[in-house]
Amino acid sequence: MNTIGVDVTEENGLDLFLGQLGEEEWNDTLSRILPSIHPVDQAVTQIWFGFWPLKLARLLRDSSDLKETARELLLDGNYRLEEQLDASVTFLYGSLYWTQVKQALAAEVKAYEGSQSLVLEEQIRELSDDLAKQLGIDSSLLLGTVAIAFMALAQLGQDCFSAAAQDTNPVRTDKRSPDKILKARAKGEGILDFLRAGGRRFTVNFDESRSDATFQCREAQDLSMAATTDTRDHQSRDHRCIDGPIPAECRSGSCGYCWVGVLSGRENLVEMSQHEKKRLGYFGYAHFETNDESHPLIRLACQAKCYGPVTVVIPSWNGSLDGRR
Repeated sequence: MNTIGVDVTEENGLDLFLGQLGEEEWNDTLSRILPSIHPVDQAVTQIWFGFWPLKLARLLRDSSDLKETARELLLDGNYRLEEQLDASVTFLYGSLYWTQVKQALAAEVKAYEGSQSLVLEEQIRELSDDLAKQLGIDSSLLLGTVAIAFMALAQLGQDCFSAAAQDTNPVRTDKRSPDKILKARAKGEGILDFLRAGGRRFTVNFDESRSDATFQCREAQDLSMAATTDTRDHQSRDHRCIDGPIPAECRSGSCGYCWVGVLSGRENLVEMSQHEKKRLGYFGYAHFETNDESHPLIRLACQAKCYGPVTVVIPSWNGSLDGRR
């Protein structure tokens, strides 16, 4: 098995070991642990890594003028992970144990005494197994969340992450079991939907923790346009949401505002076109599986026509990481 090892001494600790790893190493590790993650969090974990790419953190870290960097990258919304670390994981089932995960990793960093070689996958699995035993749960329910915590440590650094670990407020209010969550995601259209005037309609959920966070999408309508039928005030939550819960400007794939993570039902969306694939790459949203997937986890809502029920997650920012204009 291919493993990623980096020599580490007592002088450069665990967070510095993580800082030496590039996107390829992280993606390789994630692809190997995914089969061991519980199905309730498999897609969710991948989406989180897509929403918070290492390249964004490093572009911001290396900037000498954050305001100018944000302007150059066309960043909008809240793109600073350190300002919303807890909020960023709320759509994971494993976030029920987020406080314990943060504290366990912070303690491991503090107690670290150096090793000649560390392997990222082994570190993630060992912490997941140890904490799962303490909590009396299956480690598959923690593995994705622990991997995210390691990435957060890599992006934020020891001091910032350790400070965040002091916050013990619960981040998830949805107490349903993993099986109930999976069953809810798999629900199809209503039995009478095919009789509706104007054709079939499907439910799009944009926050599965809330029963009212839905809108209706007509068959073959794109998600972005369908979202405009939700006339509630979403702009007070996110200034980018001018017309519905999904941020949008151009509706042609040019602006990148409407990117979403598809939590469930991605097979109910039209196959990704070459145009959408190029735009995802241009904005830097391309997930590590995007090049091989006809129905990837990261989509542009204005390009994703709907043919069945879908659950999406909306990121808190947008920008242009790879196609600077």
